[in-house]
Amino acid sequence: MASSSDVLDALSKYEWVEAARLALHIGQDADLRLVEVAAKAPDADADADADEDFQGFIGETASVRARVVEGASGEQREAALFLKAVPSGNRVREALAVGTRAFHKEVAFFALLERLLPRLRNKAPAPWAARCVLANPRWLVFEDLGAQGFRTLGLRNTLDFAHCAAALEALARLHATSLAAEEGDRRARRLSPWRLGERFPDAVEEVMFTDAFPNILSNYIASAVRPIKTLVALMPKYKDSPRYTDIMQRADHLPRIAQKLVKPSDKFRNVLCHGDVWINNIMFRYSSWGQVAEARLVDFQLTRYAPPALDVEMLLQMCTRRAFRDAHAHELRATYYEALERALEGAGFDARQLLPRAEFEASSATGAAFARIATACYFPGDQLPADIMGPVMASEDVLERYMQEERCPYVRDAWARDADYRDRVGETIEELVDNLLLAEDHLFA
Repeated sequence: MASSSDVLDALSKYEWVEAARLALHIGQDADLRLVEVAAKAPDADADADADEDFQGFIGETASVRARVVEGASGEQREAALFLKAVPSGNRVREALAVGTRAFHKEVAFFALLERLLPRLRNKAPAPWAARCVLANPRWLVFEDLGAQGFRTLGLRNTLDFAHCAAALEALARLHATSLAAEEGDRRARRLSPWRLGERFPDAVEEVMFTDAFPNILSNYIASAVRPIKTLVALMPKYKDSPRYTDIMQRADHLPRIAQKLVKPSDKFRNVLCHGDVWINNIMFRYSSWGQVAEARLVDFQLTRYAPPALDVEMLLQMCTRRAFRDAHAHELRATYYEALERALEGAGFDARQLLPRAEFEASSATGAAFARIATACYFPGDQLPADIMGPVMASEDVLERYMQEERCPYVRDAWARDADYRDRVGETIEELVDNLLLAEDHLFA
């Protein structure tokens, strides 16, 4: 992984000045000069539980402080920035960023936002992501959410009700932005709605659950069936079941089914979706007395144009446990929809007309099916303990084989000796088998 100083060299001095100017809302007529740009050392207590193996996996990242001086007054000001750049020095991570077009998608997504938000003027929903102040095909510069008090939780943590509600409200604001932009354009043109997915395909191209564009991410999903079947074979509940053969045969079809589920719907309203709503991609800010105040979403590299329930169900499935969902999922879906109503009302629209609650609830089954497949594809690898994953990340060749071909030995090792892994991943496989492989017969017709 590149050093912080190498990452900072991605931008010229002029570009750092422009990033600081935009972040600080300084006019173009001001004569600014760069005094210093430096990577900020992590706070001693910040992200103490975060898993370093997955920080900046599809991009080199750095928290940056850019200090500029205004020529006329001599006043110095400091901008708190966050840089995300295409990885260098590791062919696998660069293939993840560039070869999959994932980095290009994120640049395209924020370029799309730059066009959408002015259309909404002062009625845009409250922020749901960090503001991107400057970008080019190899890097993006954001306002630093960490400097505003936001932080991530640990990779293997789960969310309680307050954290879930805040994250769902952020998703609702994202989806409301999409709906309001489309409907506003329809009103202005007096035509059929302006479909964002059709007008801006680069921002929502599917790069993971696809066979139309083979790449390291799509191959990861295609090869995820083997770890799923390995785990099923290790669980007495299934290996001794009379339907064991059915389970194994149906598991082979999971990538194909997921590819169908993530496509824009012909039945339900589609919106800009985050597409990768797991715990590492949500940041939270807390009040002075420790309560969750709000959430922001980060990492928009897997965005898609689909029904919003795909995001909602993915968050619930990937960030909470089954007992929690059984107790609170209905209330949390209501929390999401009420937040969507508020965000759209603030923008001058009625959610009941753009996305009726009955339609949202009807689409939840599709969202839940996708979320169960995605979680079962991700978790056998994502939940591996650090002592197993560390050596994988340390070698390009091993990482490439892990991503493209063989994860089963690592999965068997973790299952044999890590009780937390067996608990969390075993629950994920059970939900996939009981609620989809053995229940949703129509998906396998």
